[in-house]
This record gives sequence, structure tokens and C-alpha cells, in this order.
Amino acid sequence: MTKIITEIAEIFIKNICKELSEGKTFAQIESVMLKEAKECAVKLTEAYISYIDAQILSDKSGRREAGYSVERRNDKRQLYTQLGEVTYSRTYYKKAAGGYEYLADTFMGVESRERISEGLSLSLINAAKDMPYEKASNHLTGGEISRQTVMSRVRWSEAIATELREKRCVPELHIDADEAHVTLCSGKKAKCR
Repeated sequence: MTKIITEIAEIFIKNICKELSEGKTFAQIESVMLKEAKECAVKLTEAYISYIDAQILSDKSGRREAGYSVERRNDKRQLYTQLGEVTYSRTYYKKAAGGYEYLADTFMGVESRERISEGLSLSLINAAKDMPYEKASNHLTGGEISRQTVMSRVRWSEAIATELREKRCVPELHIDADEAHVTLCSGKKAKCR
């Protein structure tokens, strides 16, 4: 694990030094530096999950006691996070009591069939309070997440309204119509006098 982290860090440092040696202004390097940092963080996260999966796989006696046996290996998984898209492989286990499970996903707290991390979901929900769903997606993920997904995250959230506004009560309501006929609720027309 240490060797992989060292390799990722060396590549990150090399890329940053290359950008800084070109004599660019702060405005020119700011986005490049952020992109490089996120790519490094994604690679570190992928390495960490692979390490966890390898540790679970190598603990044969512990798995046997818990009642898990290997069903298949190297199942791919993609998860959108605040850092970017994390892609990793994991091992599928069969339970002695019945059923199947990805133990690495369980350890990491990733729900089955989940495409978006909890942190990104929360960020999307917070952004959707102030802007349309599509803009929230473009702002946080560059359009990788659809506006429909943002809408479903907002609807699934259990947000509590922090500000309760008092409803206004209007004593009288005046409606002016400039046509000779007004359509009533029943669909009939009435003449205005």
C-alpha cells in the first residue's frame, strides 16, 4: 500500500512541478492545480478500496468463521464522488446463511446499486436549493450527473425547513377583467357588467 501511495504522490508532484516551471500566472494555474489534486485524490481512494478488498480476501480464516466464501473476483464499480469518478474492482462473496455481498462495499459504507456518494448527494441537494437542478449538476460534476438524478436526490432527502414563513392573509381581493366575457370554473361564460 505504501508503495502505491508513494507512486501516486510522485506522479502528482511531477505534474505540479511541470505546471509551476512554465511561468504561468495564478489565474492560469489555479484550475490545473485543482484538477491535479482531485485526480490524485481519486487515485488514492481507488488504491485504498483495492487495499481493503485485498485484506478481506487474504483473511481466509476470518471469512470462513463469518461464513463467507468467494463467488467471483474483479467486479467493476463506478461511484461518482466530490473528487470525481472513482472506479475500482471488488470481490463478490457468498454467505453461508444465504445471499451474496460485496464486503469491500459494506466496509466502505457504499450501498448496493448506488452510483453517487453520500457527500456528493448532500452537495447536490444544497446546490439545488439555490439553483436549477441542471445548473447544480453542471456546477458540481460538470454535467456527469443528470438533472433527473439531482431531483430524485432532493426528493429522497429528509430536509427539514429551517424557516417557517407566516402565510399572508389578504382581506379583500379585486379582480379586473378587460374582456366582455369571463370563463367561470364550470366552463360556462358570463357577461361582465
